[in-house]
Amino acid sequence: MLPLIETFLQHWNQPKTFFLFYEYFFKPVIGETIWNRRIDENKRLGSKVLEAFALAELVNNYHAFLYEFKTMYPNTTLKTEYDDEVLVVPQGEQQGQD
Repeated sequence: MLPLIETFLQHWNQPKTFFLFYEYFFKPVIGETIWNRRIDENKRLGSKVLEAFALAELVNNYHAFLYEFKTMYPNTTLKTEYDDEVLVVPQGEQQGQD
């Protein structure tokens, strides 16, 4: 399941989202070679400016990335926190009424 943008914005509070952000968004920003070298040398991966840039790219392009992926792979089973589950409304109640 792909997390919400808001979840990515709070990635420091959620380790799994923290991992996704760094693996799929921050790593491409700094480059695979530099990433691997810094991991091997046990150095800081990148500056706060690069991290902010990666987060800005994610926030600004999240829906475009998602739309493009779902267009390219129409039979995908990728779910996001934005996908609605089937809403069951009890009989006699309708949405939009007080």
